[in-house]
Amino acid sequence: MSAAEANPLESMVRQVKAEPKKAVALAILVAVLVAMWLKIFVFSEPRTATAGPSAGENLKGPRSYTSNLQLSPASRSLLEWTKKPITGTKRNLFAIKLDYFPVDGARPMFSGDDADGFWDQLAKSLAAKADQEKARGILRDNVRSKASRLDLQSTGMFNGIPKAMVNGVIVQEGDTIEGFRIMQIETKRIVVELEGIQVEVIFKH
Repeated sequence: MSAAEANPLESMVRQVKAEPKKAVALAILVAVLVAMWLKIFVFSEPRTATAGPSAGENLKGPRSYTSNLQLSPASRSLLEWTKKPITGTKRNLFAIKLDYFPVDGARPMFSGDDADGFWDQLAKSLAAKADQEKARGILRDNVRSKASRLDLQSTGMFNGIPKAMVNGVIVQEGDTIEGFRIMQIETKRIVVELEGIQVEVIFKH
């Protein structure tokens, strides 16, 4: 044996002598590893996988997981309901009853042949609303024109009550003059109302 081949062996021997505990532990691990390999690849025999019922298992029918549980009446009713067959429904879930959606909030929208369509009724509703706004505007102009005839001559406090002189007549809040109801009396102005429309009358003198 040459010196080059003997050097690794001598080095290994020196390391074993220097640390004998580590050498013993390494030898045990190698022996265990070799034994496992022999058991797996040499002594073991291939086996076929089989499946079968476990001991004590009931093979007569499906296993009930709720037989040993104490169920409340509500849970028992729910369990019985889940076992019932599913029945179909005769109602069309996608059908929309237009009678439930009135156009003007009072009259239902009919779907007959002689009834107006939705857009026709909408157009009529908008036209009626426009006519009402126009009539309201005309009434407002007439009330303002009539209120221009009221002459506010003075305002003041009399015994703690606000009063005003209009067209030579002393009035207070709640009184009526020329068809107008006195709603509010302030300094140099009053607020009057006619047919639901309020108008301001200012002291001009």
